[in-house]
Amino acid sequence: KLNKANKQNFIQIPFGKLIRYIEYKAKDYGIKVKYVDESYTSKVSCFTEDIKVIQELLQYNLDLTNALGGKRVKRGLFKDKVINKIINADLNGARNICLLGSKKAQQKYKVGGENRWLNLKLCNPIKVESDFELCRFIAS
Repeated sequence: KLNKANKQNFIQIPFGKLIRYIEYKAKDYGIKVKYVDESYTSKVSCFTEDIKVIQELLQYNLDLTNALGGKRVKRGLFKDKVINKIINADLNGARNICLLGSKKAQQKYKVGGENRWLNLKLCNPIKVESDFELCRFIAS
């Protein structure tokens, strides 16, 4: 008897085809797709916003070990050296990609001032286990 994992059907989609499909769908909704170099986005702290500096230093083939603002301490966790906090590594990388791709994100999510909540939210994410729970959270 097959278990649940073996009963599922998986479809392989080439990466280029997936990108073209995302561009096609984004155009229908008026969304502009921008390509961002993702190197070092998960290794640099999103609080210090050093990702832009690191991306520029990559052009000169320098050793960036000491320039990184933190490190992964465990699977899925990133420890920031500057503020000494542990955050989800995927959230850290996603925010760095947003910082590279959008000038609005750079202005909107400055740590401190009116957006001081960002520090709290990235360090204390809410775990949502179902689509019903997500809808209830968004509605509240």
